[in-house]
Amino acid sequence: MIESSNGEMLKVKKGLGGWLILVAIGVIFSPLRIIAELNIYLEIFNDGTWEALTLQSSEFYNPLFGVIVCFEIIGNCALVIAYIYLIFLFFKEKQNFPKIYIITILANTAFILIDALFCKVVFPTEPMFDAETTKMVVQSVVACAIWIPYMRMSVRVKNTFINL
Repeated sequence: MIESSNGEMLKVKKGLGGWLILVAIGVIFSPLRIIAELNIYLEIFNDGTWEALTLQSSEFYNPLFGVIVCFEIIGNCALVIAYIYLIFLFFKEKQNFPKIYIITILANTAFILIDALFCKVVFPTEPMFDAETTKMVVQSVVACAIWIPYMRMSVRVKNTFINL
């Protein structure tokens, strides 16, 4: 509580409460979700898909398939690292949390869109935005529309993330 200029007591919004609880849930569960989704690559390597699409002798050979899989693995691993770093920044209430958070959710959105474009190039007969990709794009864009303004304008965010 602080006293205003007219003597009235005001409650200061500070700390890891309010809407920041939802941010915390997202920051904590995002790397876990991404790691769980990386299991698809284990299947690709174990079920013969990798060989069928990357060996030149295969009738299903696609010279760009290996590139797209490597891009997706590297991109997803980079996002996991970014989210783990965000967890640290969040709970230490570091000053650069809002900026890094905004960069990360924008990078996530860009990654989804670039991946969809690459997949369309690699598999031209497949739709660029299937149901799953569309869902991911919409979720990511909505998250940006909500959390970027919140990080930039929230009094609680300004009062909480103050540590260097």
